Amino acid sequence: MWVNNFYWDWENNDVELPDLGFYNIFFWNNSKLTCAHHLAIEGQILRSVGIPVIEIYTPKWRTNNLGHSWCGLLTDKAIVPFSPIYQNPGSIKIEHGFDKASKFYMKTFAVNTNTPYFLKNEGELIPNEFNSPCINDVTDLLVNTHDIKMDISEAPKNNNLCYFCLFIYRKWEPVGWGIINHEDETVTFKNIPDGIAGIPCIYENNILKPCGKLIQTNSSGLCIPIEPTNEKCNIHLIRKYPPKAGLKSFNDEVLGTLIEASNNSNFQPSVKLSTLTDTLLPYFQDHSFRNDHSYRYYRLTAPGYSLHFAELEFLTDKKCINASKATPLPVFNSSDTVKQQFYKFHGKLIGERKDSLAFDGKPLTFTYQKELTIDFGKTEKINQLRILPRNADNGIVPGNTYELFYWNDNWISVGEKVAVYNFLNFEGVTAGTLYWLKNKTIGQEEQAFFYRDGKQIFMND
Repeated sequence: MWVNNFYWDWENNDVELPDLGFYNIFFWNNSKLTCAHHLAIEGQILRSVGIPVIEIYTPKWRTNNLGHSWCGLLTDKAIVPFSPIYQNPGSIKIEHGFDKASKFYMKTFAVNTNTPYFLKNEGELIPNEFNSPCINDVTDLLVNTHDIKMDISEAPKNNNLCYFCLFIYRKWEPVGWGIINHEDETVTFKNIPDGIAGIPCIYENNILKPCGKLIQTNSSGLCIPIEPTNEKCNIHLIRKYPPKAGLKSFNDEVLGTLIEASNNSNFQPSVKLSTLTDTLLPYFQDHSFRNDHSYRYYRLTAPGYSLHFAELEFLTDKKCINASKATPLPVFNSSDTVKQQFYKFHGKLIGERKDSLAFDGKPLTFTYQKELTIDFGKTEKINQLRILPRNADNGIVPGNTYELFYWNDNWISVGEKVAVYNFLNFEGVTAGTLYWLKNKTIGQEEQAFFYRDGKQIFMND
């Protein structure tokens, strides 16, 4: 079966829109439309022609506080999800993979009495994403799950509900619920995915607070406690948040980028110097190639619609008048602090369509252009590029202040450090538990992690 994709006439519109269901179609050229808006439109269209689709959503991804909505095609054997507008049944973008979702819920037209909307006690606070009588937990239809029973500390008697929470962006975020058994002080959570790490939390004075042990589930349905040992360890850190799958897919799209040179602005004739054949990593790296001659014009052309470069520098190893110091390559360990100094040439972007976002010195901006052509004003012999791909700048940034925490029923500070290079070392840290590296200078994307065999393993990544 094939469902034709929509093609939207996007506008940069800063107006936030209410969810008007099918009537979202009247705002179809507004860039603020979300996946839920898209689904309301496409779902109604498909149902109007007899194709049975439902709305499935995850309240939170495992590593960030955003959610996502899928169309679910109903067949006689299964639910076949796909992202509305952009995809067809059975087609899922890598960043929207099921292994990255926390839990799955279906929006229904019928009332479901087994929801927090009905299960809560009078006056008990419930999260907005669960404050509907028309949702149904379908996690077990899409991924492997188990029901888990957990001990909890004494909960307020007016609380009927406990929430299974993930640590996302510096706080615990609810993704599922369970009914509290006040007699034996336990809670049972239904359909918890295998391999997920979380903690039971309750609302107390309208604040979500942990009320039990931090655990990780396994494929047998067991809850493995995450708690410190009596040992100490040394920790070497290079990131505060894992690389994003979506950004990696953008970097994959620039494989095959063509690098050319010419002494004519129309590149007639031109010389092919190199092609990008290695997937770019989320930091500055060099791409070298053979070039026996000097040229005035250099051009990079992506095989897809965009180069996705955050920064681009044309290098020489000789200091000269029209060149300044290149951005240094990252240093990930103390034995690699001495690096050769390179210099970057300064040129002028030319062409009908151009942006300077790959040359603005900002790691979080990136060029939207398929092609970048540089005029250096005179001939230059260039055989090396320094490239920073589209990224989220979640590595260790020199000059930023960081604080490391470990989990022992609450977050306990190990101490603060100012990064000198692109790594941090902490010695004599309590071993065996969960850790969180907080950037106190800038940013909010931070993910807790385990430290095993000398490596960071990010929670639920």
